[in-house]
Amino acid sequence: MSQYSIGWADNVTCLAETPPSITSTPCFSNFSAPLYVPLESVELYRTTLGWNYFIDVRGFGENYFSIPDMTTFHGDTIVIPVTMENVDEITAFQTDIYLPEGFELLKIGDDYMVSLSDRKGRDHVIMANDAPDGAIRVLSYSPTLKTYKNNDGELFYLTVKVPDDGDGNYRLELNNTVVTTIDEEEIHALNAANNIKVFAYTLGDVDASGTITVADIVQTARYILNYDPDPFIFDAADINGDNKITITDVVKIAHLVLDADYNEPQMRLASNESDLDHMSGEVNQQTVSITLENEQDYTAFQLDLTMPEGMAASDFALTERANALGLIVRDRGNGKIRVLGYTANLQTIRGNDGALLTFNAAGEGEILVNGIQLVTSEGQTVCPSGFSITMNQQVTSVNELAGSKAVDHVDYYNLAGQRVERPESGVTLVVTTYTDGTRTTNKIIR
Repeated sequence: MSQYSIGWADNVTCLAETPPSITSTPCFSNFSAPLYVPLESVELYRTTLGWNYFIDVRGFGENYFSIPDMTTFHGDTIVIPVTMENVDEITAFQTDIYLPEGFELLKIGDDYMVSLSDRKGRDHVIMANDAPDGAIRVLSYSPTLKTYKNNDGELFYLTVKVPDDGDGNYRLELNNTVVTTIDEEEIHALNAANNIKVFAYTLGDVDASGTITVADIVQTARYILNYDPDPFIFDAADINGDNKITITDVVKIAHLVLDADYNEPQMRLASNESDLDHMSGEVNQQTVSITLENEQDYTAFQLDLTMPEGMAASDFALTERANALGLIVRDRGNGKIRVLGYTANLQTIRGNDGALLTFNAAGEGEILVNGIQLVTSEGQTVCPSGFSITMNQQVTSVNELAGSKAVDHVDYYNLAGQRVERPESGVTLVVTTYTDGTRTTNKIIR
């Protein structure tokens, strides 16, 4: 860090106790701007060649004000805490608040909404009024010279209304801060500022991920169950606009998830991929099983199926691993099917391996499975890679030829006689074994 720098409010700060040597005219263009230097070095700077161009030299001590960065949404009302870390015992302060354009410090009647924290002494007061340069000047003191408690922590609060439009980053500044010690010494504090990020929320996007997914359902359920989810945007979860969050909002968010349009890259930006926890698919005759291998527990899932032309899916059901969850299946048209599994009481999927979901499909081609979201009971989202499931009409025809015989199991072999999990490119032999011990063999050519 350099020893001196130009600040954000036309001021210069030099941290060196001994003024650095300046061999030519300083490059600073505004010598009427305040120059902040260590308290014990004020006279040195006022009399040192080059630095004596500044007409307003202010000494700062080891007392610092700070404001945390914040994220908020259009139209929100936010409470901004201002922190003081102080070495000296402080009995009073004043500071100028410069709000970003469009932001408003709210009032109750004619009084600005500023309030002291529990660091105040018995009779500390705080007040605010407009300053001539557009700032809002805040003043706090104790008529009986009580000091603020402790040496760090939040000191006072500003209640601010965020504008109804305008995404972006905004800067709130705290300038011209002066503190008074119990010995009546006046000490300047360095200017402070924060960054306020403002953007528009989307109804249903409770976790501000940019997409509406089953994770938003989980976060809303966690809010209802008093788990204090973070992030959680109340207004985005209040779907019916009644200023409260109930199970009705959960149901309405589920409908938004089923209808939401998004692409795979967008979903992955809003979640974490996993190599450890993944889904895969198996097919036995006409029954398709979606399996889950997981190292951590999940309370909800979401996936999209893309069916090949002419193929239909039916009889969706959760296995015993997930029968505590509710299942919703939405046919979105054009072979697109969205599947949600979740529970309002955050029960988790049982076990760490095996089938999670089954359904029936008849036809030939590849079923694509993507848009997978797995959500923990803490509201964290994992997004495993998608996969495909190969269906073959020839396998179904074996069942039909068997008449009244019941199929026990089906095995696949390549031409080398090696057993394979599913039909491969080229010639695959399909051996169907029936419950009476008889077998049939068919060829599949792909």
